[in-house]
Amino acid sequence: MSLKVKKKSSFLEHLGITYFKKLEQKSKASKEIHLEDIPSDKVLEAISNVIVINATIIAFLIGAIVTIPLVLFEVAMYEKLSLVEFYLQYSFYAFLSLVIELILLYLLTLHSIYALLHLIGKYPQEDEDLPEIYQIDRILIRSALELEEPLLEFMGINPQKNLSKTQLFLGALLYKLKVILSSFLAKKLLKAILPRAGARSIFIPFVSVFIVAFWDAYVINKSIKDAKLRLFGYYFSRYLVEHILLKKINNNEFLIDIEGAIRAIASIMVLSKSNHPNNILILIRLSKYLDREIENPDSLQAYKEYLAKLDKKEQHYLKVLSSIAAAFDGVITKEEKEGLKEIYGSESKYYFTLLKKIQTLLKKGHIHALAKLIEKEFEA
Repeated sequence: MSLKVKKKSSFLEHLGITYFKKLEQKSKASKEIHLEDIPSDKVLEAISNVIVINATIIAFLIGAIVTIPLVLFEVAMYEKLSLVEFYLQYSFYAFLSLVIELILLYLLTLHSIYALLHLIGKYPQEDEDLPEIYQIDRILIRSALELEEPLLEFMGINPQKNLSKTQLFLGALLYKLKVILSSFLAKKLLKAILPRAGARSIFIPFVSVFIVAFWDAYVINKSIKDAKLRLFGYYFSRYLVEHILLKKINNNEFLIDIEGAIRAIASIMVLSKSNHPNNILILIRLSKYLDREIENPDSLQAYKEYLAKLDKKEQHYLKVLSSIAAAFDGVITKEEKEGLKEIYGSESKYYFTLLKKIQTLLKKGHIHALAKLIEKEFEA
């Protein structure tokens, strides 16, 4: 018995299929599996992108929706109330709006992080080899809610030792004032551009709606992307130590010195001025196999002197580790770049190209492709 379809496919259905095909062609993610129990890069990329995009759009809408009533109140009541009465009521509504906004954004970030945690197909089990504060769920929550990372007290390494308290304070203050400053500047710009008073009175109050919505979307997008980076860093750091570094040591294929590996990571952390958990995870996993104290583990000069004592192949392995550390926090500072030039030496072009590849794969969530790339480098 043959099936007969009487109704033809709609135009929108064909449009959807065409769009799917374009997305499939655009994606460079592979279906290969290198890390056990983790879906392919294709799955990781597709789902993580949806989580980030959805969170960004919803955050934008939250910012706009909670701000519109405040703006309407300003437009309707500014000339009807006395100045004192207006600002008293405005302050109350602004506070109420802020509370609602923060609650909604808080719930949005937690749901987004919860979804990210399930990218591997299940909620991750507690890792007994790591301290409680570096369990993956805690790491992702801190990123999503923009909470400070714990102060690093590990092997004497202090990534922010060259960063003054004044710099830290000013950076935090400027970040907190971003909405106020951008709203003020945007309103000033509109006043200069719009010639008529009528146009000004209509458009300028609504600038706040866009500014708040934009910053909510930007902050959520940034924090969820960092959480995504942390998730992949968590699983890749375990794979790097257990299946690449330690595997080579146990098979006596070549010498990987734990001290050298720690210096390769720690020196880059200080240059980056970041105690990003991705690199700390590598250090914690490596330190389990260290049987002695290391003097000045985060000193660039000590690391360069250490490198100079090794043969070319061993230097290569440590330079690859330095590249991973530089890419692992998602940002490469000017000091980091200069330090890497000193580490790479005459082969800077090759290693900076490698660094770019590592960074790209991490940001896209191509963890299996990254594992394949690093395995190849350690077989060279």
